[in-house]
Amino acid sequence: MTFLSRAHRNAEARALLEARAAREPSDHQLESALADELFELGDFPRGEKALDHLAQAGALPAMVNNMRAWLRLLRGQLDAETLAAAQRAVESSQRREAAILHTLAAVQAELDRPEDAYHTLLEEMDRRGDEGNISGPEWFVIGRIAECYQALDAAREAYAKVERPKQRSPLDTWNLADRRLHALAAARAR
Repeated sequence: MTFLSRAHRNAEARALLEARAAREPSDHQLESALADELFELGDFPRGEKALDHLAQAGALPAMVNNMRAWLRLLRGQLDAETLAAAQRAVESSQRREAAILHTLAAVQAELDRPEDAYHTLLEEMDRRGDEGNISGPEWFVIGRIAECYQALDAAREAYAKVERPKQRSPLDTWNLADRRLHALAAARAR
């Protein structure tokens, strides 16, 4: 299915995944892939239903908790529940997954915990292992950390480095960076 997704044929990938899931209802990896496709298509209610089913089965706790935390972050639901979901994801993954660490760092930064976010960001970068090069999503966390310290010009510069994806996704970190750039512009205009 990945080849269809990479070709931006998500609706076809979703249809194939749904057909296969009907034949293999206990395949949790398949259900996870279906949830991802549903989220990419913007079908959040059905994607969350798939997450709920995985959670009830006790399957893939790191992925389920990470996605729940990320969805709450995207919705602006910044609270103890969001932080707890991100922390459970990190612990379930044994702190080995860079993407899961990224979610935690972003949540920590959004909750005005810049020191925690910084340390988690460093851990994320270490897990990703890209010789210390900063990736687009990491620039979002750097921007939020800068905002926590009222370094608004540095925050704007960091957000501007989060690349807009060629194929827009409702899950992309760029959405968060764009939201912050607009909020900073609105605050400056006042």
